[in-house]
Amino acid sequence: MQRWRPLLAQGGVAVISEASWWTDSPAAAAREYWASGYPAMGTEATNAAHAREAGFAVLGVHRLPARAWWDNYYGPRLRRMEELRETADAAMRAAIRETEAEVAMFRAHAEDYGYSFYVLRAV
Repeated sequence: MQRWRPLLAQGGVAVISEASWWTDSPAAAAREYWASGYPAMGTEATNAAHAREAGFAVLGVHRLPARAWWDNYYGPRLRRMEELRETADAAMRAAIRETEAEVAMFRAHAEDYGYSFYVLRAV
């Protein structure tokens, strides 16, 4: 978040989305999964602290609800993967497997992580 500070005038507002842990003790499977994909993922408290250290006031933290993932992201992806599965080449089959693993992880551990939106004001 520090990289945003020079771009905003004092009092300027930014809304930043960030993959975040929603618990201090996520399931081991979720932590292991994200350790390879996004090892720097922090908790909302950690991310808010980083924002404050970078010169922002944290006006709010809001979570993207799981329903939005299913309705607008995973649902359409899963439907499209089914359409492509029969004719998929090796690269596409690998992408489908990776996506299925991500969906399974979210299905099992959506209460542990997701996207949080940080409403920040430059101070």
